[in-house]
Amino acid sequence: MIEVREISFTAGTRTLLNGVGFRLEPGRFYGLLGPNGAGKSTLLRLLSGELKPSTGSICFNDRELSNWPLRELAQIRGALPQRAELSFEYTVEEVVALGRSPFGEAEDESVKGPLAIESALQAFELESLRNRSYLKLSGGEQQRVQLARVFAQVWRAPGDTSTRFLLLDEPATGLDLSHQQSLLQLLRETARQNTLVLAALHDPNQVAAHADELLMLCGGKLVAQGSVETVLDAALLEQFFCVKAETLRDAKNGKSFRFHAHGDSDSGPAKACADDA
Repeated sequence: MIEVREISFTAGTRTLLNGVGFRLEPGRFYGLLGPNGAGKSTLLRLLSGELKPSTGSICFNDRELSNWPLRELAQIRGALPQRAELSFEYTVEEVVALGRSPFGEAEDESVKGPLAIESALQAFELESLRNRSYLKLSGGEQQRVQLARVFAQVWRAPGDTSTRFLLLDEPATGLDLSHQQSLLQLLRETARQNTLVLAALHDPNQVAAHADELLMLCGGKLVAQGSVETVLDAALLEQFFCVKAETLRDAKNGKSFRFHAHGDSDSGPAKACADDA
């Protein structure tokens, strides 16, 4: 469980998050939405422990984030930043293996580590690339490697039902349509294994098809939280994204959305969010 209690974050004279509070439960896939500059990356960096809130508190499993030993927290929580940079000539397999580094000399890591790495390589179709230099891959391939690294970190052995946490900032960036769909399905399946998945995403259609619940940020504030049907409301989308959305119902696939440009791109709610956050 993650509980966020009225957190704010200020950088210089700018307030990037203001009074944000919510409670998230394991076993669910949460989509994080909002215009550019709304505060999504800042929130994920606070949840990962990279930043500390200016006010308020964050708890993982009823323990304040600041009270978690870093190694212990890293053994249950994986975080993927919006931009993951690596300048060393590591192979794909070596980068994925970095996900197991928090486990150090754990008693059975000699067995679990290779299983976790192999499982992650398979999940992201990287077996044939395992010996390639990470630096020589395409942007989309590098993204798949970084995702595999994070999944290797939160991998669990069969029968292990302990809670895991996945915090992902724009994980579908650079992926083709096939790999985007595979990723979103994997996130949903992973959530069902007692994992709390929180991912910042941009495509409401993809979110509608896979997420259990949504959070929407605008101007550094949490402006909506709830079911896909509640948050992906045409009026809310027009208000906070400055687009006109038509909601379509499909008897087989549920809701989908169609977007049309609306208004002046240099003004309106979306611009206000970017200015404020």
